[in-house]
Amino acid sequence: MCLIKHELKNCVGYLNKRNDIIFLGTRSCPYVNLVYFGGDIQDYEYNMRQNNFNNQYIKWNLENTAQNLYERFTNQFPNCHPHIWIIRASHWLPSSIACYNNFLHFTKSGVPLYENEEISKVAGMQHLSYILSNAVEQLLNCDEDIQCQLTDIPMRLVGFSKGCCVLTELIYEFAVLCHSEKISNNHVKDISKEIMEFCKNLTDIYWLDSGHSGTYHHWPVLVNYLSLLNPGSCPIIHVHASPYQLVNPLRPQKSTDFHKFLDILSDLNLPFKKQLHFMPDNFGKSESSSTNFRSRNEEVCSLSSHFEILNHFSF
Repeated sequence: MCLIKHELKNCVGYLNKRNDIIFLGTRSCPYVNLVYFGGDIQDYEYNMRQNNFNNQYIKWNLENTAQNLYERFTNQFPNCHPHIWIIRASHWLPSSIACYNNFLHFTKSGVPLYENEEISKVAGMQHLSYILSNAVEQLLNCDEDIQCQLTDIPMRLVGFSKGCCVLTELIYEFAVLCHSEKISNNHVKDISKEIMEFCKNLTDIYWLDSGHSGTYHHWPVLVNYLSLLNPGSCPIIHVHASPYQLVNPLRPQKSTDFHKFLDILSDLNLPFKKQLHFMPDNFGKSESSSTNFRSRNEEVCSLSSHFEILNHFSF
């Protein structure tokens, strides 16, 4: 089937905030809407070519990532054609540090901040709903024959590396929406029915090698929010990790947060699937085995292997 690609500029969201979105899909009604948040470095191909360091990873540009997600999904589910929506970060710091400021706050150095006041406003989820709706409008203005829609179509969120910080914000907000009566002094009463319906389409969330440059909160670890999720209605949580994030002697907190997240999911009986990539069979059995693994396989912990998780996770 013929694939259609569009760069949808300045899609208008919550409080007039804007994000660029790349669309890829067929003209037919989708089986699923796949929404992707990329990591640092990942940008338009023409932007990545302007930086010598980023140019080394040019194949992981956002346009190629859209194509890769489409092909990998249809290979796994033949005849189930998705619509791919790539959300480009709205702000970029030097060294190509991506900041999704329209979804949550960041420090000046690009570290995500998860703030109770902002989570209670469900601003990130509202923004996602609005920019996707505006993207659909733009798309139909470009090609009225495309059968794209957000209502009554399953939606899966995929985050890679830095992009996972958006997923963490959204799962906290989703918990607030699902159990707003348990949150005191919140703003959920002002949320429209459209946002509630939008959230009902969410079936799966994928954390792919979550991480950032901060010292904590690399994975969702706030039990006060996660405990509000209903195991029967919570989206399936997919947790994928590689040595790049888990086997780093200088950043042990990344591994700590990873295991804490898994423990929380298990303790709360929430639906989740875990997969480790490029790991040795004896990973995690002892500190010495992990240390020896690092010394023998430094290439497995490289940035290139970090990106390779995009070619190895399954839907």
